[in-house]
Amino acid sequence: MRTPSICFVGLENLPLLAPEFGRFRVGGAELQQTLLATTLARRGFRVSMVVEDLGQPDGASWRGVETFKAYANSDGIPVLRFVHPRWTGLWAAMKRANADLYYVSCAGALVGQVASFVRVHGRKGPPASGIVWRPGLIVTSRCAPPGLAAQTGDWAIASRVKRLCQAIELKGLCPPPSEVGHGA
Repeated sequence: MRTPSICFVGLENLPLLAPEFGRFRVGGAELQQTLLATTLARRGFRVSMVVEDLGQPDGASWRGVETFKAYANSDGIPVLRFVHPRWTGLWAAMKRANADLYYVSCAGALVGQVASFVRVHGRKGPPASGIVWRPGLIVTSRCAPPGLAAQTGDWAIASRVKRLCQAIELKGLCPPPSEVGHGA
């Protein structure tokens, strides 16, 4: 079985992932997504992230996470830019990521845009593409590596990794522990 690919859709995540962009604002959702992404990358998953264009090259990687730029915040004509370049740029970046699973953690238009993308462009299977929206996840521990909380230093992040792994497992994408290098 191939290792699943996971794409985190967090337009404001780049400053936490890449120190050279640290002058931009970040919040708790960005921190949680970045910690999840880097933890899963260390565990052997193919991890990507859709982020805002802050001048970085498209496809650049930091800490094992490949980034795809969606759009620059100032691009486009006000009001019209919601559709182009923002929505079209988001979908283009998600298409370049070509992930099995798309993870989004917010409550706004972005959730609907990501869900619409998966419905229209997602792989029909096997494995089929899917979406994980953070507030709707269920805690489980079968797929997450033992001792993860001690490694990340944060029980909340460890529990979210377990939930994300459960979502992957439900889609039939979670490889056996030996295939992602975290033991039985």
